[in-house]
Parts: sequence; C-alpha cells; structure tokens
Amino acid sequence: MRIRNAFLANHAETREGLAFVSGGFPESYTVFALPLNASLAAVWVVELDETEIGRSFLLDLRVSDPRGVTRPVAHLGVGRSQDTPTVHGAPLYVIVTYRFLVELQVVGLHTFEVVCDGQVMATMPLFVNVLERGGEEQAGASDSPGR
Repeated sequence: MRIRNAFLANHAETREGLAFVSGGFPESYTVFALPLNASLAAVWVVELDETEIGRSFLLDLRVSDPRGVTRPVAHLGVGRSQDTPTVHGAPLYVIVTYRFLVELQVVGLHTFEVVCDGQVMATMPLFVNVLERGGEEQAGASDSPGR
C-alpha cells in the first residue's frame, strides 16, 4: 500500500470511486482570529497491490503546528473489497476523502501527516495567517509560498 497523492481542500467527497474537490491544494489559510475550528478536507489516492485487495489498513491523520505540537485528527480504516470490479493491468486505487474540523491555534506552517504503522506515508502543508484590522496579514505571513 502506498499513497500516490495527498492534499487538503476546502471540501471533498467521494462519488462512484472518484474524488470531487472544491478548493484543493490551498497554500495558506487566512482567518480573522486564532484559535479557530477550521473545516477542511483531506484527499488521498491510495494505491494497492493485487495481493492487498481485501485487506484493511489503519491510517492516522495528525497535524503538527509551528511550535512542534502534534495532535491527532482522525483514525481511518482504508481498503478495497474483493467484490470491487477491477480492470486487469489498471492501477488499483482507493480514493479517500475525509472532512474534518481541526483547531488552528497559531500562525505559521502546519503539517498534516498520514501515518500507517508508525511510518509517515504523506504530508500536506498549510500555512495559517491571521488578518489583522486594516486588512493586513500578520507579520511573518508574507513568507508563505505563492506570495
């Protein structure tokens, strides 16, 4: 099992085995004040080997903030049933979309990690900014990518 792709989004859901995403791959998240409960979604493309069909894998989603504080976000079971149709020679994907609330407490780079059996399988960075009165982002926020 490996994660081919992982990213954050404003909203995501899985329909008929496909990911439907709105606001994917945000570089930063600007809020009016911290702490804040943010509504986000994680999207993972999990690729399985033929021998892994019918198995379940436990994946943990956790977030580390700029202070080095790591908190759990979710614990999910992922797998593909042997009853799911496959096409010989095609990759065996499981599309995971998970909507969650996470408390953002500080400005700076937050790293969301997908972990399986203690091993980090994927990371998803998100820079958190605070919009101060007058419409300016908090000092230090200009270091975020894409600015």
